Amino acid sequence: MDKVFNDYFKEKMKAMRNIFLLLMLHNGIVLAQLPVTDKGESGTEQLLSVEPVLIADRYFVILDNGEKQAVENSALLGTEGFETVWYLHDQKAWEGVRESTELEGLVTQWYENGQKKQENNYRDGLLHSDQFFWYENGQLARYEHYQKGQLHGRFSQWYENGHRKQEANYTEGLLDKTNFIWYPEGQLAELGGYLEGELDGFVLLLHRNGQKKQEGYFRQGVMDGQITLWYGNGQKAWDGFYRLGQYDGLVQEWYDNGQLEWSANYKDGQLDGVSTRWHREGTKAFELNYLNGIRDVDYQVTEGDKVVQPVRSADKIQLLINP
Repeated sequence: MDKVFNDYFKEKMKAMRNIFLLLMLHNGIVLAQLPVTDKGESGTEQLLSVEPVLIADRYFVILDNGEKQAVENSALLGTEGFETVWYLHDQKAWEGVRESTELEGLVTQWYENGQKKQENNYRDGLLHSDQFFWYENGQLARYEHYQKGQLHGRFSQWYENGHRKQEANYTEGLLDKTNFIWYPEGQLAELGGYLEGELDGFVLLLHRNGQKKQEGYFRQGVMDGQITLWYGNGQKAWDGFYRLGQYDGLVQEWYDNGQLEWSANYKDGQLDGVSTRWHREGTKAFELNYLNGIRDVDYQVTEGDKVVQPVRSADKIQLLINP
């Protein structure tokens, strides 16, 4: 369809406020059946097309470069009643009810192979109540519950192989309570508490082999309490204490061979006390003393017996690990 023809129909539809009908032919194949009102007489007309058709600034029938694609809903402004849309080979693609310009009640979509794709419930044009989504193989992919256009209540996802992917709860559009996530193979990957969309409470992450990856506590989205990380072999990788997002107390880090790499003390987010670092083979690299983030003596960084970085006292250093 050329641009002139498209522009003509765009202006024509704006002018014809009580007529919502466009009839185009492609080998007699019906693509959509729409409710129409013409001078007070109600009826049903058929919509047929193979290229994008622009009506009231929306595209509603799509066939890209000769390849068949799912046809979206008609999106004709002002239509009311039951609408149905088909794929080119007569497989139903979409059906639902409009009240004025808003969707109302159950809207169903299908894949081109005939498998149901999703079921959505609407109230006053907003998603409301239960929503279901399927993979093309028929496996349930996602379940959501909405209240007045916002996620509210249970939220569940599955992988295409049928294993659980996520179990969560929403309150007025925000994650709330405990959120669970699984790996595609079925093992638990993560669980964490949420409050008003922010991490809050205990959080646990696991490696695919079941070993702990990270555990700790959050408050209003920031780390608060003991935080520990592990390598996939079960060896501890990092351990420290946070107070409202800042280091506070002893913080330690290990190499994956079990050798302690770094140990330091913090107070209110600043180095305070002895800070020591070791090389991978176990020899000490340096040992420093800090007071409120300021180093109080000169020191040297070494590799074996070789000095590699002389540093002057009273210089602030960058934290080795950022909170």
